[in-house]
Amino acid sequence: MAIIYILAVLFVALPAAGALLGKAAIKYGFVSHPPYSRLTAKSKNLGAEAYCVAAVLISLAALLVVAGYTLASGEKIPVAVGAPIMSAIVVSTLALSIITLRATIIYRLSPKVFNVLASSVALLVVLVASIYADAHIAKYLEVQGSELPAALRVLTLLLSAYWWTLVFTAISLGLYIIALLLWAGSSLTSTDRRLLELSFVMYGSGPVPQVTKKRGGKEFVYFTLFVGLAFTSLIPINALASFEKEKRLTRLANELIVFSVFHLKEHDCFSDAAEGAVFALIDAERVSAATPDEKLGYTFQLRNCAEANATR
Repeated sequence: MAIIYILAVLFVALPAAGALLGKAAIKYGFVSHPPYSRLTAKSKNLGAEAYCVAAVLISLAALLVVAGYTLASGEKIPVAVGAPIMSAIVVSTLALSIITLRATIIYRLSPKVFNVLASSVALLVVLVASIYADAHIAKYLEVQGSELPAALRVLTLLLSAYWWTLVFTAISLGLYIIALLLWAGSSLTSTDRRLLELSFVMYGSGPVPQVTKKRGGKEFVYFTLFVGLAFTSLIPINALASFEKEKRLTRLANELIVFSVFHLKEHDCFSDAAEGAVFALIDAERVSAATPDEKLGYTFQLRNCAEANATR
């Protein structure tokens, strides 16, 4: 199946895509006749928006090729291949969003409002992340987060990145809806103009329809932005879902706790500790042991050494 897919891409899909791109390049004046000649000077006058559109389309095409190969071969997309492609989709789509939606101009209209809004969102993200960090420490170590301030700070930083990813996804979905409305409005306007011209050609009655406004090519730009934002809103949330499903977030959190707090290689209170265990002093009486675990990274055990010594 993989060989059939590769042959189909090489001898069917790529030649067809090349022919369509060549035809479009000639039609819009990017390439002069014959099609094998070099790019004309018009390509030098392309704006940043056109380059962003090209970057989004190339990244999406690469993703489709890789996804098709994985479906044909039954293999997973390697991280070294998938991560750069998905990052390119997100970055190019964000750049296209900023240019097309004129984000910098909108920001200049009222920078104080946007600064206050961004600060409020940042404060809320840190607050929620600190709450979840304290809950994680209480669940796995059975102590309060305030008793391990270094671990609490590190986990807050990690979970802030998690929550910022969710905020980014929400913003992408909002921009996705805006791009959909812009594309729909542009498509309806273009459809009305084409129907008017088609009516004159078919029936030949009335004056020749005059187009008051020329098409600025925004319909295709809005469509590209719409598709790019669809992937941009899905890529981060799918990455988080995969991260949580495989317990990698919990594993990373436990490893960061051990890195920030557990600095003792041995302790008298845990003479029966397993090999590789490390220890941390919670207070003058309590000690916590972190034992390596294949699934969770580390498991933790809390002991009151004063009570243990009293029973000996």
